[in-house]
Amino acid sequence: MKQTLKFFQLIFLLVLAALAACSDDDEEVNLAPEAADQTFSLAINSPSGTVVGTVTTIDAEQDPLTFSIISGNTGDAFTINASTGQITVNAPSALASETDNTFVLTVEVSDGQNEISVTITINLVDLSPVVADQAFSIDENSENGSDVGTLVATANQASLTFSIVSGNTGDAFAINASTGQITVQTSAALDFEVTPSFSLVINASNGSLETTATITITLNDIAPEPFTTRQQIIDALNSSYDQLESYVEFTYLFDAVYANRINAPNADWNAIFSHSQTAENAKVSQLWNDAFAVIFVLNNIISSAEAVLPAGQEQDEIIAQALAIRAYLQFQLVSWFGSIPLETSLVSSDPAFSSSSEALDQVKVDLNVAINTLPASWTGDNEDNFTKGTAQALLLRVYTFNEEWAEAAPLAQELIDNTSYSLSPTTNNFTATDSEIIWGFAQTGEAVFSGAYDRGDYVPLVRLTETYLTSAEAYTFLGQSVQASDALNALKDRAGEAPVGTGLNSNDFLEITFDQWEAEMDLGGVSFSTLKRFGQATTRLTLQDTQLILPIPQDIIFSYSSATQNPGY
Repeated sequence: MKQTLKFFQLIFLLVLAALAACSDDDEEVNLAPEAADQTFSLAINSPSGTVVGTVTTIDAEQDPLTFSIISGNTGDAFTINASTGQITVNAPSALASETDNTFVLTVEVSDGQNEISVTITINLVDLSPVVADQAFSIDENSENGSDVGTLVATANQASLTFSIVSGNTGDAFAINASTGQITVQTSAALDFEVTPSFSLVINASNGSLETTATITITLNDIAPEPFTTRQQIIDALNSSYDQLESYVEFTYLFDAVYANRINAPNADWNAIFSHSQTAENAKVSQLWNDAFAVIFVLNNIISSAEAVLPAGQEQDEIIAQALAIRAYLQFQLVSWFGSIPLETSLVSSDPAFSSSSEALDQVKVDLNVAINTLPASWTGDNEDNFTKGTAQALLLRVYTFNEEWAEAAPLAQELIDNTSYSLSPTTNNFTATDSEIIWGFAQTGEAVFSGAYDRGDYVPLVRLTETYLTSAEAYTFLGQSVQASDALNALKDRAGEAPVGTGLNSNDFLEITFDQWEAEMDLGGVSFSTLKRFGQATTRLTLQDTQLILPIPQDIIFSYSSATQNPGY
């Protein structure tokens, strides 16, 4: 009996122990999730939906977790996936407006029983691709497809797309959009004497962010071959006349736009019309480069003629024509840019820049050689070439620009007395047979010039009207009122206007002369220089003194060791 009682007591104790054990299991504590504070970086201009990062957590029981942002989310910049903890961009505008470029989010993590807070720091950074300015060199006239170089980017280059934004004069180069390799696209545009260096602005984009870099490509000057035959020299001279005609048309257009005589023909001319040109302006560069392109050919003609042709009349006349054309181009450069390099060899020899007075002295020397050498007229194949009268008229223009009235007056009178020329009855419909045209040419057909020029099919470079105007101005400054009024009244009579008397004071007479210049020489290439000479440019066109000359093109500043930029640019 006692043994049976002990047995049931033992069973009872075991049951109680089992029940106690079950009670301990039911009351086990659920552990809270664990997470450390975390930091992410994000591109400052990331679009909506961009993944920032995922909040990393540990839960001992591996319970399902719920995530929520409870503070720091200024402007609802971000959203968080409640199930995964992935943070994405919600409002890109809020990123842009964050001045400190940092968001500090408090994220709550819950396992259903316990919650913890995690600090998530999001730093906004500029992850734009980085392409440093780079420099390459290549021989002038390199063949199409020639390798120039490949851009180096600090970002993942495989993800970038490259393009040329500006500076690619003449479509000289192409760039591989995927690799950044630059190659020659237009060999003819690689002319050292025209454009010794290029400054390409390159854009690099990774699809959402982009940057630009300046790539300088310097041309290696390769000396042109001297002409070795008479025919080569003749062909080069004829080609120089053709290039001169195109240049004259361009300068006439440039002068008319800069002097606001006509509106900008198209958007490419807007900066010239508004006088907001910079050293990188394409029209300014063209005004410089196109002149020097011809000058270097003329230098080759001069040196080759001396070496190839026998001494005598033909050699002298070819050289004289080359000197006269070169003098005209150099005068144009001086009048627009001030100081210039006086290039006299086959290739650019990096000469020191000459002051305007030094350059004009050389121009006058060359024109006097031409005056003393060239015939009064030509016949046959040469009938359209420069003559003695052409060189005289160009020298007269130099004297007028330089206000050398004692030299200008007798030279003007010599041209007026020349029976080869006489005033034309009309001044607005020029033809090749107009007796007052000292030298001119048929329009080249260039569309922009033709659209602006309404003076007929023939373009005078110099004509007798300009000579009469210079005569009137020169004699006024010399105090010879009778001669001054005679010159001006010849133009007044042609226009059917009342003559001016000799009793006016010099200021009044100069004012009338200026008005006559404007009326007679419109679209004649000298409007701006006339405004400057009469002190009207700054007031009429609202210019600063520094805008009375143009900036030296930036690639020229890079190419000549002595080059300094004109003030104000």
